[in-house]
Amino acid sequence: MTNAFDSSRRKFDWAKRHLANLKRQLSDFNKTNKCGFFTEPDPNRPDHTIYKMRLKEQIPNGVAELTGDVVDNLRSALDHAMFATAVAAGRPNAREAYFPFSRSAPDFEGNLKGRCRDVPQEIYPLLRRFEPYKGGSDALYALNVVCVANKHKLVIPCASASFSAGLSVKATGFMEMPYTPVWDSTKNEMILCTVGPQTQQLYGEFQFAVYVAFGEIDIVGGQPVIPTLDLFTDMVETIINEIEAETRRLGFKADL
Repeated sequence: MTNAFDSSRRKFDWAKRHLANLKRQLSDFNKTNKCGFFTEPDPNRPDHTIYKMRLKEQIPNGVAELTGDVVDNLRSALDHAMFATAVAAGRPNAREAYFPFSRSAPDFEGNLKGRCRDVPQEIYPLLRRFEPYKGGSDALYALNVVCVANKHKLVIPCASASFSAGLSVKATGFMEMPYTPVWDSTKNEMILCTVGPQTQQLYGEFQFAVYVAFGEIDIVGGQPVIPTLDLFTDMVETIINEIEAETRRLGFKADL
């Protein structure tokens, strides 16, 4: 005896495998990646000097592809769950049985009648509760957006920085620093502070957190990749479980 949802769970398991591999790669990246410090003249005040940091290493090859593999399999797992529901309801040749990702609530209702046409309507109330559109469940909407994103723009290196409590500055001139340093993803660098022409000594200890974030993608742009993928994974697992549970509760034949 087989379970109609086996295919969905296999897709989900592949997503978890790719995520585990991605975590290992990024863990190694974070351990070995070093920050390079440099100075340059302030373009608006040539007699002032800007102190900056830049990551010395690029994101490892394959990180964008692995990220794409995770979201592709998670999205496919949801599509397979919908097909499983159609099969359990006696429609083994279903053609329109996709998870109804949508741009908006009105689009979602249209997709129920189109892309979910072969899914039993008894499941529709559960699907409406998921709200897989922007303005409903932004996390579900974001999963679909990331899935269709250009893989070349999918991920970017980022860093955050803070000054330790022991920062000591000795200067006879001007110095300013951003309250919260902001990473410039276009230049792959971050401004730490600016000093004036009379500043003679600058002592400080900077603490950095390096991570990989999503690129310019709706909802998740600039967000760290791993926590976001963990959120997606937990969310998809819950949805698959709820779809199967509802399929069984309705009396459809999930065990074939």
